[in-house]
Amino acid sequence: MKSFTIWIKNIFLNILFISLIILFIIIINNTNKDSYKKIDTNTIEYNNTFGYIGYLIIDKINMRLGFYDLNDARNNVNQNIEVLPSSTEGRLFIAGHSGIGKVSFFNDLRYLKKDDEIKIVYQNNIYKYKVTNIYKEIKDGNINVKIKDKEKVLVLTTCDQITKGYQLIIKAILI
Repeated sequence: MKSFTIWIKNIFLNILFISLIILFIIIINNTNKDSYKKIDTNTIEYNNTFGYIGYLIIDKINMRLGFYDLNDARNNVNQNIEVLPSSTEGRLFIAGHSGIGKVSFFNDLRYLKKDDEIKIVYQNNIYKYKVTNIYKEIKDGNINVKIKDKEKVLVLTTCDQITKGYQLIIKAILI
């Protein structure tokens, strides 16, 4: 009977230990992601301590992320969302990680639907976009986006969390 009690006690302690590790990982992951990259849901500060030049805001998925100038070292998908250079005025491309980790800022993009609204705040202006196309491509380092001449677009891209090996691409037009 004594060995059975010890056996039950050891099982209980192992379960408790594993539960605490899982809880710790969840807390650390959420703290890292939310504490220094997302902005307050009710305010936008242009003279912020993070050095952001603008914000990507998607109310539907409660996303409010600051972004850096193209030439800033922090404009890097391994540290934040990354604004990609475009040779055409009025076209903005932003890439971000999804998955597990403190830089997985684009996890919830998969919940966007056609006609959802996305906002970009830049130089005290709010630019509103409407999602027009959501699709997947094989992840090979390139994306193909069909853009009409003079069309002002925002393109968001991340790894597809549903179909591994594919890239999720969301195209939105300025409204």
